[in-house]
Amino acid sequence: MTVQIQQMLLEIDDKSMQLENQKTHEEQAGKDFSQEIQLLKSENEKLTVEISCLSEQ
Repeated sequence: MTVQIQQMLLEIDDKSMQLENQKTHEEQAGKDFSQEIQLLKSENEKLTVEISCLSEQ
């Protein structure tokens, strides 16, 4: 192989690794957002029940 081809292969490997890291980061961010949404929904339910109880008094 020529030096130019080797350099191109190294660049391709580097870009592939960057994309894989970005994908992993985005997947983790998506999971984090899902967990945060679930926590907020749970908190919303608790507050709704609390408001309902307070308005009945």
